[in-house]
Amino acid sequence: MKPWKIIQKLESDNSRLFKESVIEENINDLEFQEGLSMCLDALVTFGVKQVPKSDKNG
Repeated sequence: MKPWKIIQKLESDNSRLFKESVIEENINDLEFQEGLSMCLDALVTFGVKQVPKSDKNG
């Protein structure tokens, strides 16, 4: 199953047990595992940087 389909399935129900079962079904999907690790690892960044605040207008 495609990772975005798994996420849509997770969003479709608020039940914790349902979400656990969906994750258990797809835990062996390497693409899904990679996405989870990117989302949950605080050390992974995507090129976001602090922009200094400007005193000038425009």
